[in-house]
Amino acid sequence: MFISLWTVPLVLHSLGQSDYGLFNLIAGIIAMLAFMNASMTISTQRYLSVGMGTGNKKHLNEVYNVSIRLHLIVGALLSVSMFAITPLLFGGILNIESQSLLTAKFLYFILIGNLMFTIIMVPFDAVLNAYENMLVFSIICIIESILRLTLALCLPHLKSNLLLWYGCGIMLITFLVLLSKAVYVTLHYKDLRITRNTPPKELFNEMFKFAGWNLLGSSAIIGRNQGVAIILNIFFGTVINAAYGIANQINGVLNYFSSALQKSITPQLMQSEGMHDRQRMLRIAFQSSKFSTLLVGIIAIPLLAEMPYILKMWLTDVPEHTIHFSRIIIIMSLLTLFSSGIMSAVQSVGKIKWYFICISSVLLSSLPIIYFLLKAKSNPDVALLVLLAIEVIALLVRLIFAKKLADFDSKKFILHIFIPISLLFFIDLLILYGIKFFVAMSFARLILCTITHLIVTLPIIWYMLLNKQERTTITNLCKSVYDSHIKR
Repeated sequence: MFISLWTVPLVLHSLGQSDYGLFNLIAGIIAMLAFMNASMTISTQRYLSVGMGTGNKKHLNEVYNVSIRLHLIVGALLSVSMFAITPLLFGGILNIESQSLLTAKFLYFILIGNLMFTIIMVPFDAVLNAYENMLVFSIICIIESILRLTLALCLPHLKSNLLLWYGCGIMLITFLVLLSKAVYVTLHYKDLRITRNTPPKELFNEMFKFAGWNLLGSSAIIGRNQGVAIILNIFFGTVINAAYGIANQINGVLNYFSSALQKSITPQLMQSEGMHDRQRMLRIAFQSSKFSTLLVGIIAIPLLAEMPYILKMWLTDVPEHTIHFSRIIIIMSLLTLFSSGIMSAVQSVGKIKWYFICISSVLLSSLPIIYFLLKAKSNPDVALLVLLAIEVIALLVRLIFAKKLADFDSKKFILHIFIPISLLFFIDLLILYGIKFFVAMSFARLILCTITHLIVTLPIIWYMLLNKQERTTITNLCKSVYDSHIKR
């Protein structure tokens, strides 16, 4: 997370606001497709985890082989599709200055390769997730971050074509990450072997359908996020994309915490459903939503309050609208985290067709609304506020489907998780804004707000939002770590 935060201003200063905005616009069209990695990983992981719950090793290897074939096909189809729409994108949709058009096209083609590598990586991510191998994930993630930082540090020493060098570097890093995961999985998990045997047709069709509906859901989120970037670009040019890109970078960094937690929780949730233990699955789903939201919220609340100072200290030259964009996207992210356990519960059951059709329709409905509002000369901040409102509706739709498909207790979720956590964050923000009213902007105020925030939130979380079993588990874990440290 800290390496990523260091990398962003280096790249922004090297490329400048316009080129950084251009990179986020072009890379976003493809790199946002990397979001499919997480969604499609869950598809494969679901079958691996359920298979582990039944203990059938032959079935696990069949799932692995189907997954590899499936993602090679999907990667090839998406890459060809991205090539096919090149004339449409660069022939009038994107608002790019003429002198940057050729560079943008080359960058687009380079990043299609990045897309292909990202999708091929999915089966290996799914295996590491299903076997809960967090150590390897951590090591590879740290190495990837260091490589990205190295690339950012090298940019000022290059004389020309910085965008193209940066795009090539990102693609090379993605390829190295893919290679490292593929080699590790092949060497470490002897039961999983790529074979030339034709996989069972039924399994292939089942996984293809499941992955297809997951793909629809992730495509809707990508279409929503990147559709907003394109609409903002049409009305305001590439500089506004710099603000949108920085806001999404902040959100991505915050979500490192929740994604790490979900990677450790989701395999247990899926295995519980595979063992037909619905009650355990639902209990884990509740905990996933609760802990993901609290974990990110502990960091996000002081960030929301002190966003102007933090951005100024971090970037020095802050693009217009970055503060408002960042705040709204962080609030959106917290709303999405409330849904994390709900989404996992629905996917573990496997009946996802109408769930993804409805959710996709809700998310994509934001694009025409935003387009017509901006056409009517609205402020660009309105685009993000529309996204926020639609995210609230999406949460309600997810709750309805979770109750219907997985017997999820929506009333208990609202009363014991959503309302208490939302109230805690709201009251906490009011206190921090009260401090801002009396204390001038400074590093001392940032420290004061952070300490106050922790003093207010941590006791409330411990005594009011965690149940007795959760407190006991955390206490025993801390004692175990302390005891092992003393013995060592």
